[in-house]
Amino acid sequence: MAGGTGGTGGSPYGVAGLPGATEPQGTVQNVQGGTGGDNGYIVIDGPNSYGPYGVGGAGGSVTNDGALTRPASAGNDGGVLLVWGGGNYGITHSLPPQTIYATSPGVGSGGGGPRGNPGTQYSTSNGNAASSNYAPVSKYWVASSTGDNSFAWSRALAFVNSQTTVTYAEMQSWGFDPSEVASASRITLDSFSAGVDSSFEVGWATIAHGSSNIASAGNFTLVADLSDPAADRHFRSSSTNPYSSGTSPYGLGPWNIPVPDANHLLYIWVQDGSGSDTRTITVTYTV
Repeated sequence: MAGGTGGTGGSPYGVAGLPGATEPQGTVQNVQGGTGGDNGYIVIDGPNSYGPYGVGGAGGSVTNDGALTRPASAGNDGGVLLVWGGGNYGITHSLPPQTIYATSPGVGSGGGGPRGNPGTQYSTSNGNAASSNYAPVSKYWVASSTGDNSFAWSRALAFVNSQTTVTYAEMQSWGFDPSEVASASRITLDSFSAGVDSSFEVGWATIAHGSSNIASAGNFTLVADLSDPAADRHFRSSSTNPYSSGTSPYGLGPWNIPVPDANHLLYIWVQDGSGSDTRTITVTYTV
């Protein structure tokens, strides 16, 4: 038997609640329902942040014989009272999460991908951004296999800490438009999709202040990917038909992405088995 699933956090940015506990039949303790998800909405007061608010209701609990002992509770609507004056950190303000997405046309059937052979990617924005198999999501990175912008993206997906030491000049030298690099206190990969030939992987990496090029980035971490075991190309989405092989984290998002420390920039990267097209990645972050 199992407790009820927690409710989704309030607002359009609500995160799903956790499932309730599952216990074998005949246990004597109550089975607790899952906690509610939050909506990612935070309050900023100088260097301090509070929240997130808008928590979904807890799932109902049951006894060992299956009887309901605690009905599902109502969610917190996330109301926040802000009081100005008397503080040490200036004006207090609230910030909702921001959702951004990047798209890339990719290539038609049989085209090479930005991965190893048939091709890595390189930056066109500056000479310091060396070729990388872990192709950054950026409009300034193009595939060496095609020599054009087939694998370039509509915008960069890159983030820094609010106290970052990374400079605009470094961002540009690494192949990112500084106006597209967001300051974030929370990051989630929401979803991604593509016309997939064999696989389409999404992950993150960090590069440190003072690094000469993106080849020195560390933590090339896979988050999730799409696999297409069938012949020819098929549309795959992380929210509908990811086609897991059981060897990597697949399935439904959102996935939490760590916030970089003050000395690093974090960027989203992709790898592509045999080429892909109609590619989309959606990320939500809180400033």
